[in-house]
Amino acid sequence: MNDQPPNDSNIAHLPAVPGPGATRALQPYDPYTAEYAADDEIDLRELWNILVKYRWTILVFMAFVLTVTAIGTLLMHPVYKATTLLEIVPNAGNIVKFQNLEQMEYQPREFAQTQANILRSESVANSAIASLGIEDHPEMIGELAQRGIMNGVSQLRGLFSTPEEISEEHVERIAERERLERFSDRLTVEPLRNSNLFKVSFESFSPQLAADAANAVSREYLRLNDQRRFDSTSGAKTFLEREIRNVQAKLETSEKELTEFARKRRIIDVEDKGNIMTTRLEELSKSLTDVQSQRINAESLYRQAKQGNIESLPAILDEQLIKELKEEYTRLNSDYARQAKIYKEAYPKQQQLRSQRDQIKASLDQEIGRVVTSLRSNYAHLMNRERLLERAVQAQKEELLNLQDRAVQYNILKREWETNKELYSGLLERMKEVGVIAGMETNNISVIDPALVPIKPHSPKLMLNLGIAGILGLMGGIGLAFVLAYLDNTVRTPDELERAIHVVNLGLLPRTDGKTTPANLQLDLVSELHREHELSEAFRSIRTSLMFSSPQGAPKSILVTSALPGEGKTTVATNLAIVLSQNGAKVLLIDADLRKPRLHKVFGVPTSPGLSDWLVGVHQNPIYRTDVDNLFIMASGTSPPNPAELLSSLNMDNFLKQTGERFEYVILDTPPTLGLADSIALSTKVKGVILVAAAGMASKDALKEAVKRLRTVRAPLVGAVLNMVEMTSGQYRYYIDSYYHYRATPASETDEELPVTASR
Repeated sequence: MNDQPPNDSNIAHLPAVPGPGATRALQPYDPYTAEYAADDEIDLRELWNILVKYRWTILVFMAFVLTVTAIGTLLMHPVYKATTLLEIVPNAGNIVKFQNLEQMEYQPREFAQTQANILRSESVANSAIASLGIEDHPEMIGELAQRGIMNGVSQLRGLFSTPEEISEEHVERIAERERLERFSDRLTVEPLRNSNLFKVSFESFSPQLAADAANAVSREYLRLNDQRRFDSTSGAKTFLEREIRNVQAKLETSEKELTEFARKRRIIDVEDKGNIMTTRLEELSKSLTDVQSQRINAESLYRQAKQGNIESLPAILDEQLIKELKEEYTRLNSDYARQAKIYKEAYPKQQQLRSQRDQIKASLDQEIGRVVTSLRSNYAHLMNRERLLERAVQAQKEELLNLQDRAVQYNILKREWETNKELYSGLLERMKEVGVIAGMETNNISVIDPALVPIKPHSPKLMLNLGIAGILGLMGGIGLAFVLAYLDNTVRTPDELERAIHVVNLGLLPRTDGKTTPANLQLDLVSELHREHELSEAFRSIRTSLMFSSPQGAPKSILVTSALPGEGKTTVATNLAIVLSQNGAKVLLIDADLRKPRLHKVFGVPTSPGLSDWLVGVHQNPIYRTDVDNLFIMASGTSPPNPAELLSSLNMDNFLKQTGERFEYVILDTPPTLGLADSIALSTKVKGVILVAAAGMASKDALKEAVKRLRTVRAPLVGAVLNMVEMTSGQYRYYIDSYYHYRATPASETDEELPVTASR
């Protein structure tokens, strides 16, 4: 063993990336902030990859459906279909049209649906079966039926079912019902859009029976329609005769009641008399309103006069004589006052003036009294007239109300009489029309094209069935492919790996097979023995990813583990150590799988002394040099009873510290993570952990649990490596085309197998 520390010149340094003004440090790659930001979006390429992956499943399922359909179609009886074309015109045969009654008219869609249901009715079917005499035909009694899965199931169910004891009458009813159902199942009625035409079709195994049944249905439908028209004509006449007798009796009765009521109540013309009384009431009401207005005015003048405001009354102010007397009185009074200043009262002229003034005053008072008396008389007259008009209006109202009360019953009797009279006249008119219309009605149904005996079978159609089966088989196969892909819980692509465990994918390793891989290929040493092989390039790609996994480069101590056994962790650890050593670094590969070691077989070294011996202090120099430049190996050593406790001891910490000082990289191959504590305990002592997952083998749940256990102890999980990837998948075609066919000419010499051994 070379105890000298490794030369710094063999260490691969990361180139500095110049930045504006300062050196920018490298940042670790985080695929969940950029690449999977839109993880919920539909990836069409992923769907296409699923279809490519399960293409044989889809093709096999489609071929199975096509085969079953072809066999079932060829085994089916040929079915013949005959069609009769009918024209059914709505409302062409109405017998009686009552103009005074609202008629119910069908809409075109309702009429077409009604006629189609009549054609499919049990009455038409029974009549057609009876007219053809096919009650005991094999198709009608079920002896001849179409071959198929459902019929087979029905027959099997009938074999295992226990028959019930029923009467012969009930058996006959059941047989009749089944015969009608079989006949109806073969009968189809199709109204043609935007026309009055109907297609009546019947399907049968016999072409003659198909044509006869279609024509029989049309014929019986015509016969039943004629019967209904005849019954309607006879019924209308009988109905009219009965109704005329009833209405005539009602008319006579209502006329007698109207006459008797008018005679008893002395009613001649209620309407004219009512109009006269109404007019008179309106005139009295108008006169009463005028008198009331005049009375109110007279009362106001009279009350004003009684209160002493006589001088301001309009009647006083407007009276000419009173005006003259007032003027004369004013003049005499003025003369008397002027003379009084000169003469005494005893003076004759003064006495004469005073006597004239008093006479004028007396005349004035007499005239004013007369006016007041006139106002009182006018007020009393208007009050008396108002009372008389009120009594007259009230009496007129009572008389009008009395007339209206008598007119209510009169009008009821009159309307009943008029209604019976109109109905009686209308029935007599319709009775006359029935005799004329009965012989003039036209049939609204006609056969345009009778059914002919079909020459070619209508079904089954082999090509159509195969086409439908191909489409259904393809869709079913695609659905089955997606179901299988959904149920497949394993990781098969790097994208699935990163989405499942949220760990960066460092690279992928293709699966090797006998066609493209030499028979003597050693996978554990492929990076050394076959440097041009695709696996070697894949490991070098993983080495590059490790170099850029952190700003400081690849971790100095790397633990390689997997979730479950058999996922290729030993192969990854060995080849990773080889490609790191090929880069000029001094690498130590340690077999830390103390339970099931395998590195000693790969390099041909003894199992002991090894790691366990060094940890317990039994041996101090268990490191071997291999024929690979710069690569050293340490075997697992003697199998200890407590591997987990030994790997988690302080001696392991010291060992990693010492080897870290001597070697640039220390690679540890450890046991699987699930079920064992060895790799979990050891993961806390290294600088980086690589999780190996086998495509199509490692389940997502197992990988998640492994990552969960590693992150629980805060293990420095660097990334994951997807192993055994099917490179023939379409999603990796770019990888094969871009690299494996990159060289213009193949190498002229093949790789020589180098014996890889180790020496101490």
